[in-house]
Amino acid sequence: MFSTGQRASRFSWAVAALLAVGLAPAARAETIVLRNDTRTPVVVQVTAVFQGNIRRPPPVTLHPRMTATFNLPGNKYIVIYDAAVTTRILYRNTIVGGPMNRAFSVMPNPPAQVKLDPIPFPPAGWTGR
Repeated sequence: MFSTGQRASRFSWAVAALLAVGLAPAARAETIVLRNDTRTPVVVQVTAVFQGNIRRPPPVTLHPRMTATFNLPGNKYIVIYDAAVTTRILYRNTIVGGPMNRAFSVMPNPPAQVKLDPIPFPPAGWTGR
């Protein structure tokens, strides 16, 4: 039905389309690791905005010396609450998205606040415990 030239042309277009899709830069999610270095549990709520889409995973309770990993693309709006009194906001700020994975320590910042201090990103094979 089809000539050999048409089949070859269709095959070459299909290969070109697959290469274009495979080589296109993908939107990579940046990983944020938070470690609670305070003496009390805190609740972390992360909201990410990427290309007009808002992603808001469920809040995570971080007990002392515990870590949480968030793998979301784009800018991240981080709100940290006191776990005992959830209406008490301890930290609220935006972390600008980028190509690098980052890790932060949740440290006490008197009076009655916390701050995020950058720490080295965990090595490969790290399980988060």
